[in-house]
Amino acid sequence: MTISGISSLIGGFINKATDSSACYHTLHEAISNPATIFPLPVTVAAPSGLMMGAAAILLTLLDSETPVWLAPECDTTEARAHLLFHTGCPIVAEPELAAFAVMSVERDLSSTRDLGLGLAEYPDRSATVILETERLIGGEGPLFHDPS
Repeated sequence: MTISGISSLIGGFINKATDSSACYHTLHEAISNPATIFPLPVTVAAPSGLMMGAAAILLTLLDSETPVWLAPECDTTEARAHLLFHTGCPIVAEPELAAFAVMSVERDLSSTRDLGLGLAEYPDRSATVILETERLIGGEGPLFHDPS
């Protein structure tokens, strides 16, 4: 299969219904227990630009009506083709148009200022940020790089 020059796509969930359900329940637990590291309940192939955790979250939560913005370090041809094929989600060029944003903790996070904040009456209009990092500290969350 070829999408935008990609000759082969990597797979998504092996069993979409049970794998996405398991990931959803793990996400719910993670959101309910901040600064706690939860292992992924399934193995998911990740295209270049996305880590396995981010790929699993995106496959679980995105659909054809959910716009996502990929920071430059995550925005690859492979990542775009993967998300388009498996979720049908629109990939937007401007962060303020996104319901979800994917970025790396180790890179410039200034784009978070452009994301939708929602309103007191409509908090669901805020963007959800998925931060990628390979450096987590159990009980403390990500280890941020301090450039100073």
